[in-house]
Amino acid sequence: MAARRADTAFAQARLQARHGAMPDEHAWHALEASRTAAHYLALARSGPLARWVEGIGDDADLHRIERGLRGRWRRYVDEVARWQAPAWRDATRWFGVLVELPLVAGLLRGDERARAAWPELPANADVRARAEVLRSAGYAPLAALPQDGGARTLTATWLAEWRRRLPPGAERDRALSAPAEWLVPRLRDETAERAAAAEPVRRALAKLFRRHAFSPVAVYAHLALVALDVERLRGGVAVRSLAGPPAAGEHA
Repeated sequence: MAARRADTAFAQARLQARHGAMPDEHAWHALEASRTAAHYLALARSGPLARWVEGIGDDADLHRIERGLRGRWRRYVDEVARWQAPAWRDATRWFGVLVELPLVAGLLRGDERARAAWPELPANADVRARAEVLRSAGYAPLAALPQDGGARTLTATWLAEWRRRLPPGAERDRALSAPAEWLVPRLRDETAERAAAAEPVRRALAKLFRRHAFSPVAVYAHLALVALDVERLRGGVAVRSLAGPPAAGEHA
């Protein structure tokens, strides 16, 4: 029991430090005033998002940037999982897969952007080859889904696997799934107002983080908040990369 309390206190101390270092709206507004991807990345490197863009060059194309962000996300989730007691680590690592569900759905359908996420996959890869890539990436429970299964089927499969990985009896705590329930609709939203519409979700997750301090709920609420930041960062880079350089006379 004492060891469990020590693990929980250690994890919460780390989470509090990371939570306090997350970018606030002032930082986001300064970042989003950038007109070019290069300037956006330069500002990100100098602020609280530096860990996410470190090593990503100004000349990197959008696919490389997205692969870099996904790799950093996986490493971050793994780091957070290692702060927890061993019984929770597998479920926490699988929680990180939640962010990749839209990409997994795209790969199952054969979408070009999703295929680009796995450069080892040939452009003409069939359904079987795409499923094998998912299995190799550690997403075996999702690889067997039909390509037209839909977002609800994908989310339900992810959720069932996550619950299976939880410590025995933990699935009875309904608050555990609340961070995922808040996050999933945001991941599906591709509208231009996405960042603004995410603010109520952010507030709800922050409330969960505070209310359930020293529990695994706080871990998942923190990861969901970080996921929102990473997705906002990715979207900001994507918009500016696709827009190209500013016209002559415009500032970056």
